[in-house]
Amino acid sequence: MPEPDFAGIEPTRVPEAKRRLAAIDKYLSLPSPTGEDAIRLARSIGITRYQFQRLVKAWCEHRNAKMLVVTKRGRATRNYGIDPRAKAIATEVIEASGADAQLTKVAPIVEQRCVEVGAKPPSRPTIYNWIRQRHAQAANAEGAPRIVVGRMWPRLVVKAHPDAFPLVLVAVALPEKCILAHRVSFDPARPASVRNLFDDLLRKRSTKAMARPLLLSPNDLKEARPSLGVNGLDDLKSHPRSLQRIMSQTFGGALADIRVVFQIQKALKTSAANLSRQDEAISEDFAIATIDQAVSDHNCRCGSDQVSFDIIDG
Repeated sequence: MPEPDFAGIEPTRVPEAKRRLAAIDKYLSLPSPTGEDAIRLARSIGITRYQFQRLVKAWCEHRNAKMLVVTKRGRATRNYGIDPRAKAIATEVIEASGADAQLTKVAPIVEQRCVEVGAKPPSRPTIYNWIRQRHAQAANAEGAPRIVVGRMWPRLVVKAHPDAFPLVLVAVALPEKCILAHRVSFDPARPASVRNLFDDLLRKRSTKAMARPLLLSPNDLKEARPSLGVNGLDDLKSHPRSLQRIMSQTFGGALADIRVVFQIQKALKTSAANLSRQDEAISEDFAIATIDQAVSDHNCRCGSDQVSFDIIDG
């Protein structure tokens, strides 16, 4: 029998899903399973007999591994009953206002047009959020082609370092949002090297491609300076604005299906606090494989899994 598909399950819940599936397979392999068999196998994975029997039924009917564990909540996707006509009107007005869109100017127009068509207007906080989202999208989509170096911390709990999230150092091509290179580290005292990431970029650059400026923070520029000098980028200057904010706007809280944070100080003090009864800390190898796959999935979804580039002084 082929390996079940665990895609879409929170990585820390894959071990529990596998344990539950193993118990279900044992139960189904019995010639005539009894109630005592159900109780014994249910106890082996820490659930009640009735929960176990519901899992067995769900697996037999759907063969969907996602149904074996509870899915963690991600970003809110509810529309809170907003009339589609009101949403369309607001989108049109915000787009027409362009970079000058402001709540005090946009909201009255949206409200008046909604009244005219008999639709309930969205609340002003909702309109304000839509304006902010449009500004963030415009900042990335309309900016000049560039390469941004920044960081993200996937919400993964790793056995060897339960008090910290893994660090993913990335170089991202904008506006395509393609990740050109990435490095993963687990020990906060030994973070991924910017210099090594830059060397990875150099191996992928193409002198025949369009040259892009490389945006680095002051600290990252200092670390990468030796490699920059060797490769004719001595005049590269650090970027004056927050690159982490650009990262947050670009990825919006997720790398493919993995939840990520961009300001580690704002995350929970210990990643172990993110573990529930169905979660289990994962190995470094599994974490790296999960992150590598998420990077690949992200690049495929944004339609830019291959971007040719060269690097110039910013």
